[in-house]
Amino acid sequence: MAQIGQSVPKDFLSRDNVSRTREIDYFLNDDIEGVRSCFNSSDTQIEVLAWSPKIDDLHGNMVRSFFEAWEEMPRRADNAPPNTKDFDVFRFRVAMGFMIYLDVIEGGADFRFRVFGSRVVDSIGFDWTGRLVSEMPLSANCRAYLATSYRAIIHRKEPLFLKHKIQHDETTVEWNTFLVPMSSDTKPVARILGLSVPTILSPRPARGMSSSF
Repeated sequence: MAQIGQSVPKDFLSRDNVSRTREIDYFLNDDIEGVRSCFNSSDTQIEVLAWSPKIDDLHGNMVRSFFEAWEEMPRRADNAPPNTKDFDVFRFRVAMGFMIYLDVIEGGADFRFRVFGSRVVDSIGFDWTGRLVSEMPLSANCRAYLATSYRAIIHRKEPLFLKHKIQHDETTVEWNTFLVPMSSDTKPVARILGLSVPTILSPRPARGMSSSF
C-alpha cells in the first residue's frame, strides 16, 4: 500500500517510458494516430481521444452530468481548473461508483489513486485505492499509456475524453473515460478527477476488494 508522501519508484520513468517527449506531444496535439502508434498493442487499443469536448458531443446522461458538475464548480482565477477545496462529492453523486480521483506526484512523475470507484473495481477485479499507477498489475505499455494521458492533462489543463479497450488477464473492458483537472492553492493541476464507464467485452473478473466509493 502506498503511503502519503511516498517517493516515486526510481525506475518508473525508464521502465514505463512515460517521460518520452514524442508520446506526450501526440497527446498534446490531439494526434490520435500518433498515440495509437505508440501504445496500441495486444492489451491496449485506443479508439477516441478528444480535448475539451462539447457537452452535446458526449453520449450518456452520466457523462454529461459529470461534465456539468465540473464546469459549474467555482474558478478562483480566469481559465484555471477548479480548486480541490471546492470539490463537493455530492454534486457528482450520479457518477459516484464510476469515479477515480488521483493525486499528482512530483509534478506528474507518478499518480496515486485517492479514489477508485466500486463499479471500476467490479469491472477489473481489484481495488487500487491508495496505490500508484506505477504499481498497477497491467503491462508496462498500458501503465505508460495511462500515465501519459494524465501527464498531458497537467500540461493542457483541459478536460480529456478517451475511449479505449484494455485487457487484464483474460478480461477485456472497453472504457469511456472522462478526465478533468483540479488545482490547489499552490499547483495549477494538483489532482485529476475522472469518470470511467466500463463495458465488459469478455468474461467478468472475480470480485476484488471493496472500494472507497
